[in-house]
Amino acid sequence: MTEKKTKILLAEDERIIQYTLAEGLRAAGYEVICADDGEAAWAIFQQDTCDIALLDIRMPGLDGIALAKRILAIADIPLIFLTAYDDSDLLESAKKLGAATYLVKPLKVGQIIPAIEMALAQGTSMQRLREKNLHLETALQSSRNIAVAIGVLRERLGVSEDKAFEYLRAKARNQRRKVNEVAQEIVTNCN
Repeated sequence: MTEKKTKILLAEDERIIQYTLAEGLRAAGYEVICADDGEAAWAIFQQDTCDIALLDIRMPGLDGIALAKRILAIADIPLIFLTAYDDSDLLESAKKLGAATYLVKPLKVGQIIPAIEMALAQGTSMQRLREKNLHLETALQSSRNIAVAIGVLRERLGVSEDKAFEYLRAKARNQRRKVNEVAQEIVTNCN
């Protein structure tokens, strides 16, 4: 089985830079999809989601910052900004978007590859953290539902907390459902 190539969206309006970077990245084993401006990159991205985006900040029409905002609204991928301008305002905008890095041109492909690999690794780590956070939030909500359901059952049945929990577990077991599902139903029906 062949390993999936990392797919890069390269949005760069300077043709010679675009060509040089794209060819170098392809030679390094990446799949590269090129766009000459932000609007073209956006159209490409909507049709063919990529693993990472290399975006020139200053392009005609839709600039790299605006393009990044659109991309991040529908996908959570690492972003690397490329620019010929060492501008603190642009750097601040890139940081606010959560860009992996900001590289000042002229660049050699050998300088970009480590940045790409680091950005991809950071993206993977962030995705794991988001998944872990989602699991924790789900567990917390489940615990809240169970606690509220126990409180409702204590009130309705006039029993202790332990008896209410046993009632909840028995009801879930009899219905072959999870305790949290039954608890959620009790909470929903008490409102």
